[in-house]
Amino acid sequence: MSKSKSAKSSKPKDKHEETLKRYKTLITACGVRRPYAKIFKEKGITDSLPKQVICLKRILQDELGMTGKMGMAQAKEIRERRELAQDIADADAFTKSILVNGKRASRSAPKTTRPSSDTEEQEIDAQPTARTSIAAFLQDQSDSESD
Repeated sequence: MSKSKSAKSSKPKDKHEETLKRYKTLITACGVRRPYAKIFKEKGITDSLPKQVICLKRILQDELGMTGKMGMAQAKEIRERRELAQDIADADAFTKSILVNGKRASRSAPKTTRPSSDTEEQEIDAQPTARTSIAAFLQDQSDSESD
């Protein structure tokens, strides 16, 4: 199943295309999506396959940390590490959003602090909450049943 030497030497472009496709597959396997056309356009290498291969190889090595022989097993390990790091970052952000001054934030606690006047506090106290509305309704029902 190996290619003959004449096929390799007559079509060096295919070799670069295969390498380019393999590197794109490895980058995707690492869990990263890249706009390759935009990257190549910014670097001015839209028509040079060897330069595109070098560019993708640098992305794999420098940005994703792939070393040595580049393969799918290493790409999957990199993806797992990236996902774990993202999960930890999400958990930390969630923890920070839950905790307020060392105490757990409640749903009824105000999200922002703002100066308020006495009249505003009286207006807020005058507004019935869901719990007080339900309790008043049930009290009215029990009063009407006892009559």
